[in-house]
Amino acid sequence: MECKAKFYIKYTPTDSSPVDLSVLGESLIGFEELLRQLIGGVALIKGGVKVKAIRAREGSIIIDNQVLIVATADLFLHGQHALEFFQMIGGEALAKFLEYHRSLNDFAGKNPVDYDIAKAVAYGLGSYLLMCLGFAKYQKNKIQTTYNERPMPVEPTKRLHRIVKRNKFKKILKPFIEAETDMSSIKFSDKPDFLEPVEITQENFGDYLGDDQKILPDMYNGAIMELRGSIIALQASRGDTMRFRLEDVDPKHRDLIALPSDGKGTEDYRGFYKTSLVTITAEILRTSLYQKPKLIILNIEPAQREIFDKK
Repeated sequence: MECKAKFYIKYTPTDSSPVDLSVLGESLIGFEELLRQLIGGVALIKGGVKVKAIRAREGSIIIDNQVLIVATADLFLHGQHALEFFQMIGGEALAKFLEYHRSLNDFAGKNPVDYDIAKAVAYGLGSYLLMCLGFAKYQKNKIQTTYNERPMPVEPTKRLHRIVKRNKFKKILKPFIEAETDMSSIKFSDKPDFLEPVEITQENFGDYLGDDQKILPDMYNGAIMELRGSIIALQASRGDTMRFRLEDVDPKHRDLIALPSDGKGTEDYRGFYKTSLVTITAEILRTSLYQKPKLIILNIEPAQREIFDKK
């Protein structure tokens, strides 16, 4: 038995900024992994889940996907799970389920391979995924059981809350987290024209991540800081930027994008390139504490290492 649904994702870079394909690829892998969690881990739908990109379109980066659930027996172990799935969607999908199965006893009495329920799941799957992506935004700090003024079933809501708390959205949000990819938004929709999408932006992507995912939280936007480290790359071909490696910082977060101050270019910093250590005065540039900050270098000079007496 198979259930198929189409689902759409649209990446929009800021001001046509270049997109790091490795970061984009990791995000798409995260998208597939997340859908498996939402289908099998939240809705408790049984069966293998496959996500295939069936077309890439122009207009930012638009990927059309086919979501396929393949089950050899019934899709739900319990009738209650089926009812909760359609309650999460609401509207016409719930009405169709109740039309097919007027009671849970009726559902349980059906044959294990229930093609009516498979049709109903296929009909509502895209709406369910979109709802989960929107509803998850409100599950970060505590379990919320109301969405768009509609009560939601408690048990699947708890499972969605756990997915957010375990940072299962992190991989799909890589284009926001990595400063090298200046992403404006990621939109999700069950409609090819992206009517009424769920949109994740620079401003709200932190709502999908735990507080433990903040990156260098002491570096606030607009702060002027003195930092020690080294310039490890000059990237004139990528918007005249540099890569600055902070001293004594977690290797996952130590490499930051640095920008020349007004009136200067990367060539003005070539004399400091790959020197052992420099001290910079820099302005911090960031829109979120969950994103690697960028640096605007206001001043740079060779660093003097502190010398301690050895006893």
